Amino acid sequence: MVKGLYLMDRFILALVAVFLTMPIASATTSNLQLCFNSAGNLTAMGMAVDNGINCFRTDIGINSQYGSQYISATSGMGAQWLGILDYATVNGLNWTLSDWNASVSAAISQYPEIHAWEIWNEPDYFRSAYQDWNATHYYYMMRSASTIIKSKYPNDTVVCFGGAAIHAITGANHTVDSEYQFYKQAWDDGASQYCDAISIHAYGDGGQYNFSTLGYDSNGLTLAGEWGYALNLYENLTHKPIWVTEIGYEAGNLTAQDIQQPKFMEQSLNLLSSYPFVKRIYWFQLANYPTYPWGLIEMPGMQLNPAWYIYINFSQSGVPAGTKAITSNTSTSAKSTTTTIEQQPRPSQSLWDRIVQFFSSLLRHL
Repeated sequence: MVKGLYLMDRFILALVAVFLTMPIASATTSNLQLCFNSAGNLTAMGMAVDNGINCFRTDIGINSQYGSQYISATSGMGAQWLGILDYATVNGLNWTLSDWNASVSAAISQYPEIHAWEIWNEPDYFRSAYQDWNATHYYYMMRSASTIIKSKYPNDTVVCFGGAAIHAITGANHTVDSEYQFYKQAWDDGASQYCDAISIHAYGDGGQYNFSTLGYDSNGLTLAGEWGYALNLYENLTHKPIWVTEIGYEAGNLTAQDIQQPKFMEQSLNLLSSYPFVKRIYWFQLANYPTYPWGLIEMPGMQLNPAWYIYINFSQSGVPAGTKAITSNTSTSAKSTTTTIEQQPRPSQSLWDRIVQFFSSLLRHL
């Protein structure tokens, strides 16, 4: 009897061990599109397009010859743009809602290549004239911009919220909950009918890059916990597709920071891809400059940071982030860079394979 109970205990412990150690199916990128904040370098953008990433995001200025040529040239390479209608679009310190409306009309006329528009950038953080950190004013801006855009291009995509932060912002008295209240007010005012998607921004505030560190925020959540909490807030509020229009981590100067950037990227891509309502991710940013070191391609030498390989790999193949499965031919020519997949995603296991794996593991634990 005692021996029988002992064997039963061993059997139960073995079952627990097997279930704890069996691999969990990883998310794929089948419904997730990876993009870049552009950082204004045509050669770097050509490298991204050659490697399968053709969607970019930028501020939209009016009557900018450089901007028009830049958008036109990259669109000719196959680039698709998300244009941000913000402080670069409406000039002046004391602009009104009428000025805003006129600027939106001018922008969609000047940039016929663009068919996705984001309404402001971080409206609860960057204060400007009529917008004035006022949620109801921001609602009026979304309403009028969407109406103007849709009247000319009914199928254009209007992206609202301008990058609601899903992380606390140190020194700005911003928490996830206080940020959410601003956008909830705008939504309650009636924004739903004017928005096709919702924009959020995801960073590791204060140099945080390890998603499993405890006590990250005032609620004791990990960074992953805080992001998950906030994503669900916005999904439950809007029931709209979520576009992560900014996400990033400083690359540093090829020191220890370069270990942190790919680590942050691995964790964030795997986490965000597990939410089916997250449809796009725009990494901030593509090109990496010494005075603005957030990118994946070092300027001016066009050296590829380690995180570049993770991002391209994840976009092309659906291989879990962190699997080193690509090599790149890195010429500075905008049209000569290619990426080759050396390891394809492992196909999903059949039910029989999983049964065999289960009992094999069980025997090893007995």
